[in-house]
Amino acid sequence: MMKLFECQITAKCFMAGLLLSAGAANAGELLPLTDFYDTPESFATTGKPGDLIRSEQFDGFKLAQGVKATRILYGSTSSQGDLVTSSGVVLVPQGEAPKGGWPIIAWAHGTTGINRRCASSLMPDTFANYQVPNTYTEMGYAVVATDYAGSGTDYPFEYMDSISSGWDVINSVIAARAALTELGEKWLAVGHSAGARAVRGVAELEAYIFDPSYLGVVPISGPGDGRTPMVVLSETAPWLAIYIAQVVGTHEPAFNPADILTEEGQAILELAKTECEVGGIPTYTSMKGTEALKENWDLTPFINQYFSLEESKQEKYKGPVLAINGENEFPLILVNDQEVTKQMCQQKDLEVQYELIPDTNHWTVLNATLEKQMSWIADRFSGRAAPSNCETLLN
Repeated sequence: MMKLFECQITAKCFMAGLLLSAGAANAGELLPLTDFYDTPESFATTGKPGDLIRSEQFDGFKLAQGVKATRILYGSTSSQGDLVTSSGVVLVPQGEAPKGGWPIIAWAHGTTGINRRCASSLMPDTFANYQVPNTYTEMGYAVVATDYAGSGTDYPFEYMDSISSGWDVINSVIAARAALTELGEKWLAVGHSAGARAVRGVAELEAYIFDPSYLGVVPISGPGDGRTPMVVLSETAPWLAIYIAQVVGTHEPAFNPADILTEEGQAILELAKTECEVGGIPTYTSMKGTEALKENWDLTPFINQYFSLEESKQEKYKGPVLAINGENEFPLILVNDQEVTKQMCQQKDLEVQYELIPDTNHWTVLNATLEKQMSWIADRFSGRAAPSNCETLLN
């Protein structure tokens, strides 16, 4: 298999990156989906977003010695404003908490699949095999990681919806504090790939929430609109578009997946309802986009409406923001992310630092920038002024 740093911007490079980053999971490799994830019937009338429904200490993850893991089930909000529930996991570092409690990094993971068995808290390595969040705990931070509503819990999963995912991140922090008294008040959010869109949603929502304990966001590889990556990757990773078909179908009964999927694509959709991926390629398909998707699938009415809604948010943000891309990201996706970052920069009261990292791609940039992430994060918790290079980015 080729080394990632030798990859050029090709489909072959993308697929190699996915394979090296994680691999995939079928139901036999996942932890059991227990009744812990079931929402109590009374919650619909008695609960509210951020409420901790239940928590349990869990020792079934592969973690560094001394790290304590606690699963949580909590109330959240859909993009339509409905009360939903989400699950997640909280990692607490070894040792005694510092004065004021452990500082919190809320982690938003990338794509793992679209059914409730694909929750990252059901994966033995946690966080869909992303090792960076585990490293955060080694550096003295508690990590609060949402699964997202519908991934773990029994709700329609609003894949690639920045607002619903943003609410899941925000509410996970509230619930985690209720579950673990050793957590501090201050927090910020880091997200990668689809998780970068989630933390963009956090920044949008915080512009109106005004939470004084919120310190900013770090979107890595993917805060831009949803249409561009789905179209760019539709040939080499058509299952991502198939996930969108499932999401739209749960909200629009009149939508027929056959409008955008071939017979082969429809068969893959049925598999996606039971199988998962772990930040990589599903075990159940190696199909090309031309085999799974109909021509101009993204321009059909319901799909176009879904993407258009995502592209027309109020687009006001609360920072500060550290936005990161790899130089070898797919060109159109890179431009898409940079446009969103420039848009953030046009908001005069927002401190935005943008970093384009040489010799890295969508996957390798996450680990390659760990030191840069941690330096910026430490400064936010220390109360130092946030940097901005918007003048350079806009010129």
